[in-house]
Amino acid sequence: MVLTAWADGLGSNWGGFGHRDGVREQVGLPDIYEVLGVVPFGYPRHAVKGKKNRKPVAEVASLGR
Repeated sequence: MVLTAWADGLGSNWGGFGHRDGVREQVGLPDIYEVLGVVPFGYPRHAVKGKKNRKPVAEVASLGR
């Protein structure tokens, strides 16, 4: 999700492992779910310059491994 958001011009970051106790109440999440992390999305205040230099998926992932 974070990479797709970046490609569409949105900023994001993984916000997990701490201070998750209040999330359930703030978003109205039922008790049957556990909050593992929060991933906020939004448009950056200032334009992001440059482009990520990522390797092609075939170089970092394989269906066989």
